[in-house]
Amino acid sequence: MSYRTLLLGRAYKFLYPSHNFDGVMSGMEHRRCLVQNVRDTSSNPLDEETVSANPLLKRGRWLVTGIDLDKHEERSFYVESMIAVMEIKTPSVCSEGRSHDWPMSDKLQTASKRHR
Repeated sequence: MSYRTLLLGRAYKFLYPSHNFDGVMSGMEHRRCLVQNVRDTSSNPLDEETVSANPLLKRGRWLVTGIDLDKHEERSFYVESMIAVMEIKTPSVCSEGRSHDWPMSDKLQTASKRHR
């Protein structure tokens, strides 16, 4: 999977490990994310504090941050751990902040407006 496949402002569904730790076997979970940022940790490394807070986390070069469409909060995912990535239709939000496609929480509506 290439980071170039993930475009800002677009939503994707994919499989992601339940526990993304080095050397730990875990099941996979279906995830949906509205992409807000794609970070190259090679040219823009994580700070030492972040790395030492979770030293066993399986990291990769590309870190995607966005709104988890199921949990309605910001989450980060490493592209190298994603499987079966597919773009999905993003919810459209009318001027009153209501979704035309499917219900969203207020938190998701605010995030969706910010990233247009």
